[in-house]
Amino acid sequence: YIDFASVFKRLVKASDFYASQRTSEGVVENYSNINDRYIDVSKAKPTDNVVYVNIDARHLNVHRPINIYGLSSDKNAPTVVINLVGADSLRIVRSKINLYYDCKDTPLEDGEDHDVPHRLLWNFGSQEQRIHFVEEGFMGSVLAPNATVSVHEGLDGNIVANVVNIFDADTN
Repeated sequence: YIDFASVFKRLVKASDFYASQRTSEGVVENYSNINDRYIDVSKAKPTDNVVYVNIDARHLNVHRPINIYGLSSDKNAPTVVINLVGADSLRIVRSKINLYYDCKDTPLEDGEDHDVPHRLLWNFGSQEQRIHFVEEGFMGSVLAPNATVSVHEGLDGNIVANVVNIFDADTN
């Protein structure tokens, strides 16, 4: 059986550990052009096969996509952990996330039909909070072990939270 209390304690520690890491060397970020916001991890130097990116959580509250370039489908590729700084003030996630794998010019389609492994984790931190995902096309797994997460539109990834609410967009 699964001892959920023990597992969640480990996940809180993991979330806190990730949040304590600095952005990996070689990561390039740009949010200045509202229509061309991106994170490029293609030249990032991983630590223990993990690339860390620390971004201001407010970037997810903008109704414009964020493109993530430089992801690899190789089975030994690093995991990318995006730590959201100031996530405790974030209530609504509006940004679509486009993932670009293997230097391709088109993003991965969201949904269950792709064959590329997810190696992207959004770390919302271990604080108690409420987070609403309202834009279709959010890609990557979510770690928010003490949060209440509500998904009103498609989220392509796993969710670890204290409470998870999934709403059918057609019935809201």
